[in-house]
Amino acid sequence: MEIKHAGLTVQERDVEIFYRGVMGFFIEGSFNLSEELATDIFDIKSSVDVYNLKKGQVILELFVYNAKHTKNVGFQHLCLVHSEAEDIYNKAKEKGYRTYLKQGKNKKTYFIKDQNNNIFELKS
Repeated sequence: MEIKHAGLTVQERDVEIFYRGVMGFFIEGSFNLSEELATDIFDIKSSVDVYNLKKGQVILELFVYNAKHTKNVGFQHLCLVHSEAEDIYNKAKEKGYRTYLKQGKNKKTYFIKDQNNNIFELKS
């Protein structure tokens, strides 16, 4: 098993000022997470811009979201690569954990939330 990336909730100004300016990360790309997916995966009813940053072997997904109006809400998650991702997902689903399957053209991405609201994204 290996860590693929970590997802963090940030305010937009922090992308440039802190993550690029202070930490030295480079922006590799960006995308918009739709309201539908944000709701299904993170229980947040809002579309959000996401920046992919990299420095060396470390990859971050920064979700730009002003969470000051809500408490304990965010897009924090840990993405893991594991050869048995589907088995882990099925086991979590059988045991009653909150799960979500995102199916692309040629790949599946599995999301599992534990009882402490930690979210894990699993890829094969």
